[in-house]
Amino acid sequence: MLEAKNISLAIDGKTLLDNISLRVCAGEFICLAGPNGSGKTLLLRVLCGLLKPTSGAVFYEGADIAPLCARERSKILRLMSARPENVFNYTARDIALMGANPYMQWWRDYSAQNTAAAQAALESTGTAALAARGVLTLSDGELQRVFIAQALAGAPAVILPDEPTSHLDLKQKDIIFKLFSRISREGRALICATHDLELAKKYATRICLLGAGRLLYDTPAARLSEEMIKETYDI
Repeated sequence: MLEAKNISLAIDGKTLLDNISLRVCAGEFICLAGPNGSGKTLLLRVLCGLLKPTSGAVFYEGADIAPLCARERSKILRLMSARPENVFNYTARDIALMGANPYMQWWRDYSAQNTAAAQAALESTGTAALAARGVLTLSDGELQRVFIAQALAGAPAVILPDEPTSHLDLKQKDIIFKLFSRISREGRALICATHDLELAKKYATRICLLGAGRLLYDTPAARLSEEMIKETYDI
């Protein structure tokens, strides 16, 4: 479904991503792990088209995503930040509805189909009871699930969460990873940057370990070994 071929990224003469190739199919939940500064977030931004690689290319179903405009890319690829920031106290339902924005024209309101998709996404993420609540009143875990609902309502083929559990307690982390696992089994692809190796091993299909901008290991999650971790994190 999504393929990165020989991706390199250099900024101010410094190589930050070095010849990374990666393929993800529908139904896969891939976790990117590695030390801070290893390139996880940069790789996600290249994969969704927010950053242009210095060399290499990203393909969706065989077509280069580079010519696509931001609106077209967001219909198939949805990046989720670690801690979604909200200036306004929109309701959870409003946030979910915004998932349809890439499909909207400025003069048209949300359709009944958009509303139904947002409601289904809230139900899928266990946040339907929060629909009328302002998001500034939600906990970090609730807020993260509402933004997952937004991504689902937009029906992208690939969701790219960036450290989605960094502000969550143990129970909420498990809920989020279990939800990602279910979403992938329903036919989407997920590529998630994370530091939670135990949860990655429990729920992901594959784990990719990055170090200094290079892809060190691409392994089935069940085969993640202590030796791989030692080499990646230099501990």
